Amino acid sequence: SRSAAAAEASRSQAAAASSSRAAAQSAAASSSRAAAQSSAASSSRAAAQSAAVRGTHVTVYNATRTQGLAASYAQRLTSAGYTSVEAKNWSGYGIQSSTVLYNGSANKAAAEAVGKELGFPVMQTPNLQVNGVAVVVTG
Repeated sequence: SRSAAAAEASRSQAAAASSSRAAAQSAAASSSRAAAQSSAASSSRAAAQSAAVRGTHVTVYNATRTQGLAASYAQRLTSAGYTSVEAKNWSGYGIQSSTVLYNGSANKAAAEAVGKELGFPVMQTPNLQVNGVAVVVTG
C-alpha cells in the first residue's frame, strides 16, 4: 500500500510538472504573439511616418550658376521615393554651404530625412517662406 501511495504521489508530481510546463509554454506563446503584434504595429507606424516624410513637399534651390544642379538633386530625392519635389533658382540670403532648411516642427522629420539622404546639414529657419522643406545647393 505504501508503494501504491508513493506511485500515486509520483504521478501527481509528474502531472503538476507537466501542467506547469504547459502553462509556461502557453504564457511564452502569448508573450511572443503580443511582441509580434507590437512589432507589427510599430513597423506600421514607422511605414506611415516614412510615407508622410516622403510626401512632404521639397523644393531644391540652385544657389550657383551651374545649370541643372538643383534638378540633379531633385532627381536624387525622387529616386529615393520623395513624391513632391521641384527644382528652382535661389534668390534668398547668402548660404555658405549646401543646407536643408525647414520652418516648423511639423517639417523637422522630413528635413532630417532629406538631410540624411543628401548628406547636408539641417537648420531650422523660422522666417523661411517655403511650404515644406527647402534644400539650398551651393556646389
